[in-house]
Parts: sequence; C-alpha cells; structure tokens
Amino acid sequence: MLKKRDEIQEKYKWNLDSLYISDEAWEDDYKASKVVFKSLADMEGSILKNITTFTKTIELYLEGARKVSSIVTYAKMKQDENTKLSNYQSLNGRAESLGVEFREASSYITPELMSGDENIINEYLKDDKVSVYKQFIENILRARVHTLSSEGETILAQAGELFNAPSSAFEMLNGADLKFLNVNGESLTHGSFIPFMMNKDRNIM
Repeated sequence: MLKKRDEIQEKYKWNLDSLYISDEAWEDDYKASKVVFKSLADMEGSILKNITTFTKTIELYLEGARKVSSIVTYAKMKQDENTKLSNYQSLNGRAESLGVEFREASSYITPELMSGDENIINEYLKDDKVSVYKQFIENILRARVHTLSSEGETILAQAGELFNAPSSAFEMLNGADLKFLNVNGESLTHGSFIPFMMNKDRNIM
C-alpha cells in the first residue's frame, strides 16, 4: 500500500529549507517582493535615461525575478506535498498572482529597450559593471520582431491569471478532487497506478 507522506523518512522527502525555513519566512519575502515591484514600476520611462537608471532597472528586474522564482517554487511544492490542504492551495494561488504582478510591473522593459537607441545600449554595455548583463539584453533585443508595444505587453501581463486558470483548475481536480476505485482494498492513485500495472498478479486489475 502506498505510504502517506508522514510515514516516509525525512531523507526521502524534498527539503525546502534552502528556499525558506518556514511559511513565515516565505511571507516576509512575499511582502519584500512587493517593494521591489513598486521600485521597478517606478523606473518606467527612464531605463535609457543614463547608465545609472539602465543598471538599476536591470538589477531590480533580476531581483524581482529571483524572488518570484523562489516564492512560486516553495508554494507549488508545498501544495504538491498534500493538494488537499487549503492553506497551501491559497499560498500557491497568491504566488501565481504575484508572478502576474511582477510581469505587469516589468512589462515596459522590453518595449523601451527595443524602441531605444541601440548605440546608447551598446555604449552602456561597454562598462565593466554593466557588461555582465550583455547576454540578458541581447536576448531581449533578439526578439524585437515578436514584441508588442508597451501597452500591448502590459495587457498581456495582466491576463496572466486568466491564462493560468485552466491549468490550476485541472491540477486541483487531478491532484486532490478526483477519486478512483480501490483495487484489492488499496487506494488507486497516480502514485500507485504503475506498481499495480507492474504487479505480476493479473487478478488485481
């Protein structure tokens, strides 16, 4: 029979302490990310003003991206530990919404870089402190033909939660709400399906 999570030895479980040592630490970083997003949004219209605003905007973007990555990963993996726990369903929902907020706060960066003077950008990238971001900038400029205006990118970012809704609904149905019949008195789950299939006793199916 498939073991419950609390019956499994700790050494076989994933360790999320490298992300956050507690839900409280996650909450602290969640709040801190909002401050970063506000600072990032405030830089709109000034990314190419001078090398200082150029560098600051990129650093704020990367800081926000790192925070979102950690926040979303922790919340998603906590939910996956037990999809029936409503508190982690809520945590994961908030994390997904935070990702949308980040994309909205940073939606101006790509259009501003693409509409800006490439000679100025290249001049900034000659600076030793800025040159580390060369690949990041080049990857953005490479997609110029596929990028919308600043207004269009903002609308696309705001629609993030709408785009995520079908996937989120399926995950909850598939991971928590959908119930299967028992097999020989044992629960049939996504985790136990393969062992049942591999069992040499054909009578169990």
